[in-house]
Amino acid sequence: MSIDAYSLCPGGTGKKIKFCCADLLPELQKLLRMIEANQMQAALGHAEHVLQKHPDRACLLAMRAELLRRAGRTEELAAHAARFLEAHPNNQLAWAESAIAAAVAGDCRRAAECVYRAMECVDQQLYGALYEAMSIVAQVAVFHGLWGAALGLLRLQAMVSSENEAPRRAIAQLHARRDIPILLRCPPPKAPAADDAPWAGGLNDAMAMFLKGRFYRAAEQVAALAEEWPGEPVLWQWLAELRSALGDTEGEAEALRRLAALDIPWEDAVEAEARAMLVANDPLGDGVEMLQIVWEVRDAEGLQAAVGLDRRCLPLPDEAAEPEPGEEGPRPRVTFLLLDRLAPAATDQIGPQNLARPRARARLFGKQTDRPARLEVSGVLADHRAEIEGQVADLAGEALGTALEQQVVGRTSRSIDLLEAEFAFPPGADPEAVRAAVRQFGREALLDRWPDLPLGALGGRSPREVAGSDPDEAQRRKLAAVVLALESLIEASERKDDFAELRTRLGLPEPPPIDPEQVNVRVLPVHRLDRVMAEKLNDEDLSVAFGRAVSYQYGPAMHQFARVLAERDHLGASPERRHAIEQLAYAQPDLPAAMDYVELGRRACEAAGQSNVGFDFVELDLGILHGAPQKIPGLIDHLQQTHLHEPGVRERLMEVLVRLGLLNPDGSPGPAALAAQQRAAMGRAGG
Repeated sequence: MSIDAYSLCPGGTGKKIKFCCADLLPELQKLLRMIEANQMQAALGHAEHVLQKHPDRACLLAMRAELLRRAGRTEELAAHAARFLEAHPNNQLAWAESAIAAAVAGDCRRAAECVYRAMECVDQQLYGALYEAMSIVAQVAVFHGLWGAALGLLRLQAMVSSENEAPRRAIAQLHARRDIPILLRCPPPKAPAADDAPWAGGLNDAMAMFLKGRFYRAAEQVAALAEEWPGEPVLWQWLAELRSALGDTEGEAEALRRLAALDIPWEDAVEAEARAMLVANDPLGDGVEMLQIVWEVRDAEGLQAAVGLDRRCLPLPDEAAEPEPGEEGPRPRVTFLLLDRLAPAATDQIGPQNLARPRARARLFGKQTDRPARLEVSGVLADHRAEIEGQVADLAGEALGTALEQQVVGRTSRSIDLLEAEFAFPPGADPEAVRAAVRQFGREALLDRWPDLPLGALGGRSPREVAGSDPDEAQRRKLAAVVLALESLIEASERKDDFAELRTRLGLPEPPPIDPEQVNVRVLPVHRLDRVMAEKLNDEDLSVAFGRAVSYQYGPAMHQFARVLAERDHLGASPERRHAIEQLAYAQPDLPAAMDYVELGRRACEAAGQSNVGFDFVELDLGILHGAPQKIPGLIDHLQQTHLHEPGVRERLMEVLVRLGLLNPDGSPGPAALAAQQRAAMGRAGG
């Protein structure tokens, strides 16, 4: 783009070039011509040359920073951004470039702080580099699991650019991510400040800063107010939210704990305490290292044969043997799981007592030019190291050489490892028996074994110890928060009754049902929606509540509202009821139960004179999910013969065919179709 004396200075000063850097206009124009011609290295060299003559000029520093970013010279960018900031501490672009440099270095908290410091320097014009910094830092915050910082930055983007839909879409995607605990996706609403409160004016000033994107100053102001009036819950609520947006998880947890200790309703206090736990890297204080151990192998062929004969080993299909991302070298000879017991045989009665759990994943490599044959075992919990070493020694016998290396490859929660267990089953096992066994295992794990786990969140004591020690109010609150945090981490609809029983066994009150005639479900925190008496909701509020649960993908509430919507025949084929029926179909454990809902949806559409093609696609998806391939050809033929003329059907069918491998995106035969053709040709040749 061309610039002249009346253009905005590219250095973040907010002034026109005529009143800022008119003497540098020819050099700036030359730099822009180089950039437009994609002569980045030449432009960078020229910027550095001009900077030697005119050191610390904001426009030159800003343009060099942008050129360093484009060139990917991140180490130089960090030093340059520091120089820019030192020379111009009140310049939004200096802070924006510092934010990007900190984000690239992985210092997300510093990066978020720099973005908000930059916002404090904005007078009227917000520069594009600052808006770009918000996006970059938000992406890095997501990568590092700083959900509050990511949401805060995306909301800031949405505030400063109402016409850009990208930040709102990104916010919606974060709200729907089920790997983020529901308590962190939807913080509770804050009580309004009383007009006559002595601190109300100060809070209003802080909120004015907040609305201008000056979160850092707003947080400082609210922190001062909270220390001056420490008994006011709303101040600690706002402070927790502002610190969350800043990526200050320690400060956020402190504010939440201070809130929990106030004289507020029990449920609010427990939720605040649970959120303080969930923002930590180790929420329950039960983290354990996961190891990778590598052994030299003297006889790879013998060990491979042993794996095939040992029922405590489960060989994995060839696709599981693909190299890890970024890994080079040959494929392993065999990839298998090490089980904690003998896998049940096809004739065994499946029950919770004989469910075999994978303890680690192993890969056996043959001898290479520069490396001996080796066995890599990963995902080993440090607690199980001795047992795994013994199991490997028993399996390999004389084939096992010395241990070559051991390294920590991650961490996990002992609670999550116990409660989200996976299992190995023999081919042809009765699905109903498997579901019942897994369900019973999970129930026993939660009610009988988990209460005996020592938890750092409880000072190293187990939940059962705390419950049996006549705990005071603070200890009971912390115990209740641990249970709520665990429930939020797992978020399994089918375990709702188990958690209710767990609270009863630990002497904790069960949160009561919520009467929608007494509470507005449109503003009720999403994580409480599953307790609403759904049958008492009118049609409009039921649809709103269902929509809120769906937008946050909160399963316990979503399935409850969907069930009630499906039962209201008078709603016919309304969009909300169709969506509810679809959700219920996907949620069923087996295909016959799912098809009952598909037929219900079809009948509703037919009665309303609408196309039921949506439920044809649902049935097609269910056939894939439940492993019923015999249904797929007939459904595809039906869609082509009956519905292909309807809007959107051709495109949706194309997506399904590509997903199945029958077509490529360009319409040519896909890998599955080619494989079928090859098999048919071989069959004809053999005949």
